[in-house]
Amino acid sequence: NIREGMADAVPWERHGVQLVGQAADGRQALERCRVLEPDIVITDIRMEGLSGLDFAARLREERPEVRIVFVTGYDTFEYAQRAVDLKASALLVKPVLPAGLAPAVPRIVDELDEARRVRENIDNFDRLLEENRGLLEEHLVADLLEGRVTGREELERRRQFLGPTLAGPAYAAAVFAFDDANAFAAYQAAK
Repeated sequence: NIREGMADAVPWERHGVQLVGQAADGRQALERCRVLEPDIVITDIRMEGLSGLDFAARLREERPEVRIVFVTGYDTFEYAQRAVDLKASALLVKPVLPAGLAPAVPRIVDELDEARRVRENIDNFDRLLEENRGLLEEHLVADLLEGRVTGREELERRRQFLGPTLAGPAYAAAVFAFDDANAFAAYQAAK
């Protein structure tokens, strides 16, 4: 009754949320989450078969970005602590009225939107890095050869930025070609 009441009473669409499923117990909830891939899960802490806390722990392993709201009839520190450990978005004590759940929904939607924006920015940065990796590596080599990289810290910072593509042997070689004999003779004399 509580599950169906929450499903019917909260104006999900007003918050840009589509209710995609319900489950009667923890095992069924985990199976449905694997298929439906929800962004927000509301679960009772005590359920048949697989407790809400154990369900949430398994779900968190599979989908760390999912937002979890716990509902409980028990106002105990132990449940609250476990919910915090599982990075709960909210912990609501029964009876949960729409007025109690409704304020949590837009806050969670805002969190999800912000997380998506951050993920998109990271993806764009990674794409730009990959598109320009060759040029950045060429600049690093030129800066090394021309003495613009001073010290191991600067080299390590730039190597970490470029990622594992610079991993390899500890030695490198550079080959220079001289267009004329006079330039080569001047180079030899300078040594």
